[in-house]
Formats: sequence, structure tokens, C-alpha cells
Amino acid sequence: MALDELQVALDFFAPLLGVLIAFLATAWWDREKKKEQEKEDRRRILAAVHKELQTNLAFLNELDKDETYLAGQMFLWRDAYQSVINSGKIIMLDPKNQTQLAMVYLYMKQLEIYGGKVLAMLGTTSTPESKEVFGVITGEMKKSLQRTLDIIPKGLKVLEAELEQLGASPPPGVPPASQSSNASPNPNRDIDLLKVNLAADYRLGMLVGMIGIYFALIVGLLVAWYETFASVPNILYFYYTGIVLIAGILGAMLITQELIPYKNWLKQVDGWFKRIEKNERISDLIKLVPLPDRVRTSGHFVLILMVLLDFYLTILGYPPVELFLSLSAVGITVAFLTGGGVALVRKRRAAP
Repeated sequence: MALDELQVALDFFAPLLGVLIAFLATAWWDREKKKEQEKEDRRRILAAVHKELQTNLAFLNELDKDETYLAGQMFLWRDAYQSVINSGKIIMLDPKNQTQLAMVYLYMKQLEIYGGKVLAMLGTTSTPESKEVFGVITGEMKKSLQRTLDIIPKGLKVLEAELEQLGASPPPGVPPASQSSNASPNPNRDIDLLKVNLAADYRLGMLVGMIGIYFALIVGLLVAWYETFASVPNILYFYYTGIVLIAGILGAMLITQELIPYKNWLKQVDGWFKRIEKNERISDLIKLVPLPDRVRTSGHFVLILMVLLDFYLTILGYPPVELFLSLSAVGITVAFLTGGGVALVRKRRAAP
């Protein structure tokens, strides 16, 4: 009676466990994707404001070089920063950096006010008093311009420091605050980043799917193994050996066939980001996603079938040890032939 109740419990909890694993994997994937999206949003915000400040700094330097202190200083770019403020995304930045950026744009706003006053006075009647006031305002604008030229590089350094924390410093095509650069930005940069994002989503989805398949196989085989041999007396060693082999073989296949290749693929992604930072184009999307190698995929499929065949024949009563050894020999041969073993042997023979 106890075994029947245990079997009913296993039949109920086995599918539930599979669904739970799939749910947890999907939740983890969504959480990681959200983190990456937030990181990308922060990077875009920082890059946009960084570029805007660089443009304003170059413009003000030209005015200062020509000693132009009339109303030109009021025509500064503030759209990127204002967009960040209006959208509420400013909270994504570090609070200290928010304060620093606010001070930078406050100085720029002060220049705009002085420029408006100068522009208003240009249309008034010239009197000794107005000339004196005009001279005072122009002098204050000159001082304000110098203060702004001093504080903008500090704001740029703050942005670059936060970009470094995100692993993207400074944005491609935009020189650091302490340097001058003639490099032109890559107009296709956003397209290349979108390619990498789509390729990463596809590759991660394939990985999560394969993890779900492997876990389903492991749970299903363990339940079938328990139902077949748990009630058989005097086979305790054989019973637990089978459990270890089922979990061990399929777990090893999951690691070697899915997790390690995915880790190696992520190294390629790092290389793509470095090329984007250097304003270099990356390959087409179809080339970024690794298409399955037919030989390796066939070998992988054969190995899974052999595991299932070994399990099935063992349950039918065939000699388990001889069956395991013979199928293991065949499996090693298949893995060697389809996993690049022949090419590796030829390479070593050709090496001096």
C-alpha cells in the first residue's frame, strides 16, 4: 500500500517538478534580459548626454577663442538631458552623478539667461547708463562662460566613469573629456547592437530549451527507474548505480554539449562589442547565430538515443553490465567521429 501511495506521489510530483524547473528557467531568463535592457538604457542615456556635452564644449571653446561674448552662448544643446529628465530615467543614474550633471546644465542655463539679457539690450537706445549695464552683463557672461568651460569636463569625466562601470567607456565616436579625437561615429552602431541583442536572445532561448529537455529526460528516466526497480529486493547497489549513471551521463552531456559551447559563444560576443567600440561593422545577423553543425547534431542525437536504448533494454531484462559496456564503446566512437576527433588526430600528425 505504501509503495502504491509513493508511486502516485511520484506520478504527481514528477510533471510538477518539470514545470517548476521550466518556470524557474524562464523567470531567470526574463530577469537577466531585464537587467541587460536596463544596462543598455543607462548606456544609451550616458552616451547621449556625453555627446551633447562634448558638442556644447566644442561650441563654447570656439566662442571663447574668438572672444565672442554676445548672445551666441544661449544657443546650447540641452535636448538629450531634458529628454532624460522628462522621461524620469534620470533616476537610473547614480545620485551623485545626477547632482553633478544638474550643476553642469545649471551653468549652461545661466549662460542662456545672460545671453537673453544681452540680446534684449541690443534693441534699446544707447545711453551712458545702458553702455555701463551692457558692459557689466558682458563681463558676467565672460566669467560665466569660463566657469562653464571648467565644469563641463568634470561632467564628462563623471559620465565616462559610469560608462566604464558598464563596460562601455566612452561611447564609440565620442572622445574622452581629456582627449581630442577626429574619429567619426559609426552611423550603423545601433543596428549592430540590435543584431547582437537579437542573436543573444535567440542563443539564450535555445539554451533554456535544451536545459528543459535534459531535465525532463532526467526526471522521466529517474521516475521510470524507481517504478521498475525500487520494489525489487537485493539490488540496492544496482539501483543506486543506475540513478547515478542516469543523472551523471545526461548531466555531463548537458554541460559538454550545451553549457560549454554557450560559454565559448559569449567570448565571441565580447569580440563583437570590442569591434563596435572601434566603429567597425560586424557580420550579418544570420552569421552571428551559430547554425547547428549537422555532423555534431547527428552525433548528439545518436548519443541521446543510445542512453534511452540502454535504459529501455535494461528494463526489459537484458544484461545491464554487458549492455552498458558495449553501448559505451559505441558512444565513445560516435563522439570521437562527430566531435572533431579525426581532424584533431590529423592536426597532431601534421604538426612537426
